[in-house]
Amino acid sequence: MAEQSQAAVRDNPWHHFLRHIVQEIKVQAFQNLSMESNPNKRVLLVDDEEDFCEIVMRILHKSGYEVICAPTIQIATRVLSNYDPAIVLLDQNLPDGLGLNFLENNKTTLSDKQVIFITGSSSRAIIDKAISLGAFHFLTKPITSDALNKAISQAEKSN
Repeated sequence: MAEQSQAAVRDNPWHHFLRHIVQEIKVQAFQNLSMESNPNKRVLLVDDEEDFCEIVMRILHKSGYEVICAPTIQIATRVLSNYDPAIVLLDQNLPDGLGLNFLENNKTTLSDKQVIFITGSSSRAIIDKAISLGAFHFLTKPITSDALNKAISQAEKSN
């Protein structure tokens, strides 16, 4: 019953509208972050799954990372223009496109960042394409905290 109620809330257009407004407020807040923060500890997480974002943010905050979650490619593009993350965690399937397309369309902007590609599929073709487009590493969902921390640590050392 609780799952049905949660699904009804997620399917409600007001839920999507309010979620978008909250995300806009978060983007504005991160645009105002002090540039004195450690640039190697900035992470942009591009994923539309709220629960996944919350979990990843908690894990990375414990390790001293500053994390902003962008649920769409459109918001991620705006964040990239105002917030200079050292590491980008990029999901493949997003509401407004594919992570591979985002990676390809933003090669120049992402060239100085370590991109960790995230996919729910273990398709070798998708993973190979992400690596060929400049992804530093890839993770397959579900992701363990150990695998996440290891990938983030390696990405930070490569910067």
